[in-house]
Amino acid sequence: MTLLNPTFSVENLKYMGYDGDPSYAIRVTRRRHVDRKKQRSERNVLQCFVFGPMKAGKSALLDSFIGRYFSCYLEVPG
Repeated sequence: MTLLNPTFSVENLKYMGYDGDPSYAIRVTRRRHVDRKKQRSERNVLQCFVFGPMKAGKSALLDSFIGRYFSCYLEVPG
């Protein structure tokens, strides 16, 4: 499972074409600890899942987050 294995996560990034320094893409964090008095978490890492049908723009959305240009444009009829 990628979320539990940073090495596998780096391999997946390379497979998807990430050519940057993996230390900038992967951050291993400790377990979340919430300060009960402040009701605030010490973490600043978010986990997100992107769902949608084929050709909905999932990859384009993720590409825009990392500054990669869209690989192709598809006109939607209608």
